[in-house]
Amino acid sequence: DIAVSVTGLAGPGGDDKGNPVGLVFVGYADDKRITSRRFVFSGNREEVRNQAVEAALKLILELN
Repeated sequence: DIAVSVTGLAGPGGDDKGNPVGLVFVGYADDKRITSRRFVFSGNREEVRNQAVEAALKLILELN
């Protein structure tokens, strides 16, 4: 079993702390490890979301 989580700012605007649109964190956990990765993607909301999904899937393949 594994767990994957994604959070971040896909846009159209940033947050009140100055974090940029495109800032995304992907978390991964299984019975052996827990890790997270930080990404800064570019593009519009849909493009950022698609890149986040790709990053999450690549992380699963890399660590599994």
